[in-house]
Amino acid sequence: MNIVLFGDSLFARLKKGHLNQLESAITNATVHNCATGGFNTSDGLRRAAFIANLPADRFILCFGMNDCAPWKVVPIEEFETNLLGILSALGAERTSVITLPQVNEELQPGPNKRLNSLLAPYNHCIEQICTHSGATRIDTNPYFSPLEPYHASDGVHLNEIGENALLVAIRESIQR
Repeated sequence: MNIVLFGDSLFARLKKGHLNQLESAITNATVHNCATGGFNTSDGLRRAAFIANLPADRFILCFGMNDCAPWKVVPIEEFETNLLGILSALGAERTSVITLPQVNEELQPGPNKRLNSLLAPYNHCIEQICTHSGATRIDTNPYFSPLEPYHASDGVHLNEIGENALLVAIRESIQR
């Protein structure tokens, strides 16, 4: 089974050991990481046709953290259009979309913080799109809520504990 990860830095920060961990946990899996830090859904949509041509059995998407960043907001309507376009290119039936983990607002420096109140509409949009498109939603919050701390020092990215929880969420979704 070829699995393609596509999204922003929450996936881009996954290292070889993380991919090996997924491959070991999923029978006959090969994981390809096509994520790039800083990407938002506009970037994803521009690259979706190329990604769709990869020989993948399953795509796992992680977009939204940059879409809701205060200094580069992608309006929710555009986020929805972009995500629908990505799903259309990849095929919703073979795509899973990660809901974004809560951020730790206290750890973030400066005035341009990513806020959970700004993140919530994007997660709601992901939930609605998956419900109506046939894509699978991977709700990560049950995997993160019992953990503390699961953020890197910036309050947005995941530390090793959070990355391992993310891998468990992906693995369990694929194995259902």
